[in-house]
Amino acid sequence: MNVFDLYIMGEVDSIEWNFNCLHLSDRLRENGVNLDYVRGMVLNEEPTYFEHSRDNRYEVFIETPETKEYDELKLIFACNSNTIAVISVMPNNLIGTKKNQTKFYSNHMKNIKNLTAKAHAKRAKMY
Repeated sequence: MNVFDLYIMGEVDSIEWNFNCLHLSDRLRENGVNLDYVRGMVLNEEPTYFEHSRDNRYEVFIETPETKEYDELKLIFACNSNTIAVISVMPNNLIGTKKNQTKFYSNHMKNIKNLTAKAHAKRAKMY
């Protein structure tokens, strides 16, 4: 039995939790979600569902605050011995449409996308 099994069985007090990932705090800021909300949901509520991702990584889905447009947040857990590190969070939205794909891009990614488009346009004019 690994540490994720203990989490699913509700024994969260015996697990060492790590919410201090820089990527996690960046993603929380991008999606407008509070770390205290995520911590409270992880420690006090059952996940909606979960999936094994790879090796010692799991995708855990929790409910979002009522103010959000999407229904669930997907958390990425990295499990190691007796520690679970929450390493990323993302909205579990429908990404089938172009509108939804670009809606949740960070501003940084939008800027990079615009710069590469301008560079391609300049190169196209040269040839």
